[in-house]
Amino acid sequence: MNSLRLTAVILAASAGLSAAFLTVPALAVEAGDKDDGQKLKAGDRDPEFLSRVNECIRKGREYILSEQKPEGFWPYTHAKDNYDSGSTALALLALLKSGQGRFDDCIERGFRWLRTQPFTRTYSTALTIMAIEARWSDHKVEDQIRQDVSQLVKNKPKVPKNDLSWIEEAVRFLLEHVEYSQRITENGTMITERDAWSYPNTPGQDAPDHSNTQFALLGLKSASRCGVKVPADPFVKALKHFLKFQEKDGPKVGRVVIIEDKQHGYVSYKPVSRVMDTARGWTYSAGCEPQGNSCQHPTATTGSMTSVGIASIIICLSELTQREVNAAMWTKAETSVNDGLAWLSHNFTIEKNPGHPDGSWLYYYLYGLERAAVLANVRNMGQHDWYREGAEALMTMQDGKGCWFQKVTCGVLPASCLALLFLTKATVPVAVKITGH
Repeated sequence: MNSLRLTAVILAASAGLSAAFLTVPALAVEAGDKDDGQKLKAGDRDPEFLSRVNECIRKGREYILSEQKPEGFWPYTHAKDNYDSGSTALALLALLKSGQGRFDDCIERGFRWLRTQPFTRTYSTALTIMAIEARWSDHKVEDQIRQDVSQLVKNKPKVPKNDLSWIEEAVRFLLEHVEYSQRITENGTMITERDAWSYPNTPGQDAPDHSNTQFALLGLKSASRCGVKVPADPFVKALKHFLKFQEKDGPKVGRVVIIEDKQHGYVSYKPVSRVMDTARGWTYSAGCEPQGNSCQHPTATTGSMTSVGIASIIICLSELTQREVNAAMWTKAETSVNDGLAWLSHNFTIEKNPGHPDGSWLYYYLYGLERAAVLANVRNMGQHDWYREGAEALMTMQDGKGCWFQKVTCGVLPASCLALLFLTKATVPVAVKITGH
């Protein structure tokens, strides 16, 4: 699980003191329009709920800010390896996504320190690109929460030339470190593709994994939104990779649509039994078939990795044209996404990382759930308002210091960052429409 350990390291999140929190929508609350224990409003539409989320984010931001060192970086103290670049990039991303001003002192110092660090890891490199994009994007946190998709997709970051050069350098690093997920030769010639990412140049950890691969794709997607030209080839190969390594079969799951009472905002759920998907997820390993017996990496199908598979496929589709993805492959990709969403719905929980032997990596799973749902543009997982249920749980789990604690896996700082990235719905939507959602 070494890769997953680093994943959390690099996922830092929100903190800050600016007043640009979630602006609670000015919705009228009529007499008698109260939750009776059964009727609930959608979490991203409920003023009372969002007010509590605001306060939770405020405390979380203050905690993250308190962890910044005078030099400008956020240390990662949960492992012997030095992942300070990753934790700093993650903290900057989270702060900016939760409304911190792009020229605030904490942001200036963080980027100034980050510029002094060489690119050595997939996670930290990808998160650096994502943080730069977030700094120069004109987004409002309330739009993130309410998912004004059309507006968010239109808002392209205006990145200064020196930061564009920085992104280009990061993209070159990522493209130079694509690896073989399988090394198969025929007559001495390699017949497999370089289609996945790992911890480059790390003894004993060079096997590609789906977590590193997803973050490489997220970084490349951010670079593309910033105006940096990224070739189609890595997206084509990654798309084929995730389609190949998804589970081959699973239980049939009927789709469920969310229905919102326009007068009061209450939601209900309606099963659509005529539409059945096959719940198929992904494992952590990128180097063997999910059912294989010889794989040396974790082979459990989990919520965190299934979220990774869904997000990665949608990212790839968003960067490819009909010339690179024909109709048959597009249909296969849509089926894959719908089946992945069926797996998350069938195994839905906000108490643990479903499928993991001991439920570990809860905060990484929740951030992955947010990312998959935002990219697929879905507000419910089965008969669950994933955002409301997840946010309610996170508000309960936050301690008096404003942080979240995760034993053994990734430490307090990254766990807190991941929690805040979920609460702020930090993932940028894409202009890809998945049939059925």
